[in-house]
Amino acid sequence: MATMNESFLTVSKHFPAHRPLMQHLFRSNPVFRETCMDYHKCSKALHYWRNSQSQEASFRKQEYSVLLQELKQELLQCISLFDRDISIC
Repeated sequence: MATMNESFLTVSKHFPAHRPLMQHLFRSNPVFRETCMDYHKCSKALHYWRNSQSQEASFRKQEYSVLLQELKQELLQCISLFDRDISIC
C-alpha cells in the first residue's frame, strides 16, 4: 500500500506548477488526498503493464492510461475549483 508521502510525491512530480496548492489540498481535503492515492496506484500499475510481456499487457496499458488521464482531470479540476474558491472536491 502506498504511503501518503509516496502518493503526494508522485502527483507533485506530474504537476510541479501546482505543488504549493496541492500541498494544502492534500493536507486539508480528504477527497483530493484519496484521488492522489488513486493516481499513485494507477501510475504504478501502468508502469508495471508497460514492462510486462504478458498477453493482456496491451489491453491493461490502454485501460490504465485512460484511468490515469481521468484521475489527472479530476485532480486538475479540484485544483482549478479551489483556486476559484469553489470547494466541491
